Amino acid sequence: INKITPLLKQAVHNENHYEHMRPNLLPSIATLFGEKEKNEPVSNPHKKEASGFLGSIFRLFYYSLDYIFGYWIKVYPSLVRKPSLWIFDRYFYDYLIDPKRGRINLPKWIIQTIKFFIPKPNLIICLGGDPKVIFERKKELPFSEIEKQVTNLKKFEETEKNVFWVNTTQDIEITVEEVVELIKK
Repeated sequence: INKITPLLKQAVHNENHYEHMRPNLLPSIATLFGEKEKNEPVSNPHKKEASGFLGSIFRLFYYSLDYIFGYWIKVYPSLVRKPSLWIFDRYFYDYLIDPKRGRINLPKWIIQTIKFFIPKPNLIICLGGDPKVIFERKKELPFSEIEKQVTNLKKFEETEKNVFWVNTTQDIEITVEEVVELIKK
């Protein structure tokens, strides 16, 4: 994202917007319960246990409201006003691919049902590659979990519309070129 942002700013006259995971119209659940917001990379995404059924339902519905209202109140008006680009580092689909990261423990059919109401991005770029290379670069998850997520991400890319796979185990400059080409299409 840091490598492509300067190129994209030129294309849309500095109307780039970046959000992690969701539109962030609503505060995080942790903030609602008095925790201080941390603006740093997550080094152990599975550290906290998933919530129980009711907690997971609450999490999923609360954050789904952020996707829905955040889109219509925050994202859509900027898209209509003038050419702009919104980049989300992760998105709702993470709840299907890695529900443990979102502390959600629900049957997939519930998440799939909610997905129907979530605004769809125009383009989804799945960054992935050989699980061994990913594990060597970033050992925040066990190898078996990385393998599972790469498989799930690949299935997602094959079954959803407007989803493209970019291999990140190649040189960073080649990865950046591929991502920029996908955005330009």
